[in-house]
Amino acid sequence: MIVAKSGKWTNPEVMALQKHYMALGPKRCAKLLGRVPSSVQQKAGKLGLVKEQRYTRAELENIVENYAKKGPLALSEEMNRSQKAIRSMAVRLGLAINSETKSRIAAWNRAKWTQESKDRQSAKMKTKKGEKSPSWKGGVCNVSEMIRGRLYTAWVKYIFQRDGYTCRLCSEKGGKLVAHHTRTFAQIRDAVIESHPELNLNDYRGRDRLADLVIDAHELSDGITLCRSCHKNHHLENGVNCGDILPSGVEDNPQPSQSNVISIVGWKVQRLTGEDTQTNNPDTSAPMLKPLSI
Repeated sequence: MIVAKSGKWTNPEVMALQKHYMALGPKRCAKLLGRVPSSVQQKAGKLGLVKEQRYTRAELENIVENYAKKGPLALSEEMNRSQKAIRSMAVRLGLAINSETKSRIAAWNRAKWTQESKDRQSAKMKTKKGEKSPSWKGGVCNVSEMIRGRLYTAWVKYIFQRDGYTCRLCSEKGGKLVAHHTRTFAQIRDAVIESHPELNLNDYRGRDRLADLVIDAHELSDGITLCRSCHKNHHLENGVNCGDILPSGVEDNPQPSQSNVISIVGWKVQRLTGEDTQTNNPDTSAPMLKPLSI
């Protein structure tokens, strides 16, 4: 079995695609390059090799006759047009794929995304974490952003599943839900910081480690499911950084603790007045770094 390549295109591959695409089309180019047709077609579009022209009557009749049973992918390969163009024309013609085709596509996706392939993709993504990520910007992300990006799969979805995707206050099922902290986000975070004084929060790796520890510290008992409306009303009545509800808490609650607020206010006063807030003496030292927002 030949496994199709994925990832960044090499210069020889790009040159081969530019040379042969118009003559061979996406399907035969995919076989030549060892890639999937959709990847070849997408790259050809970026290179300006796909020339979207007016549809002929025969092409329109083909779309009308076969779109429902073949779907956009098969027609795009057959007609040497992009899937986007096929879908757009189908919408204009009021066409949709039938239930049998939907089932066939769903079965194909299930067969493609086996547990093995999911594990392989997960392992691949872990190798692109931190400095190896294509979105790396020098480690400027703060701890709250790191945690919010990972908390859903590690904690929030299990709160929703336990509560049957139902608001614990108004009993509304489904819709826009929030995992509300019983034990506030700040309490969980500060407890982890206190128990791990060795963490260097000025370093990306230290913040990344702290984010993992805070996520691991979340228990199912730390939150309940609320709908957006009940969540908003609760915080309007009780304040932003509160957890005293039925068994509940807040999903978006990165409020700093009192000690952090004092240090941040002190830094701002020192910056504006040029005085050390501890001694009231002029600050002649180098400019202070802004405290990290966690």
